[in-house]
Amino acid sequence: ISHLPDRHRRSIELHYDEECGVDELARRMGVSVEAAKKRLQRGREKIAECLRTKAVFRRMEGLAHGG
Repeated sequence: ISHLPDRHRRSIELHYDEECGVDELARRMGVSVEAAKKRLQRGREKIAECLRTKAVFRRMEGLAHGG
């Protein structure tokens, strides 16, 4: 997650590593609950996109090597 923008990375870390609920996350980040939810959503989306991209590259690499 180090490649994420700070606001998304921090929200993911607080939520999953420190087990903060969305209300606590919003308070600690100084944003509204809705903004905290959106940051979590966008962080998750960016992580999923990165994983999909890596999977595609792995498949392409396998095909290039006769797999």
